[in-house]
Amino acid sequence: MENAKTGPDGEIIVEKVVHVDNSEKMRMMEAELEKEKADIKKKFEKEKKHIMSKNEMNAEEKEKLMVELQKREEAQQKEKQKKSKLLKKIKGMEEKLLSGTEAMEKAMQ
Repeated sequence: MENAKTGPDGEIIVEKVVHVDNSEKMRMMEAELEKEKADIKKKFEKEKKHIMSKNEMNAEEKEKLMVELQKREEAQQKEKQKKSKLLKKIKGMEEKLLSGTEAMEKAMQ
């Protein structure tokens, strides 16, 4: 066995290196996140137009609804930003793991 080593108790230890390429999955997740951000923006604009088109509401009520709508949009955007940062963090960790695995393989040769 080429990657087999004998442990301190005499047991045989076999190391197996598995390469996983998640770059396509990461790109898909990033694209999905961008689509969600665009959908939030469209929904916000649609609700904004709906509120502004109501004639029976006075300006104070419209302003109150617009502030609420703005707060909801900001909260959703913050959530998407958190997801985006987390996705970038995962991507960086995968790259470090891959480079570490490659270094281990070179060291074993």
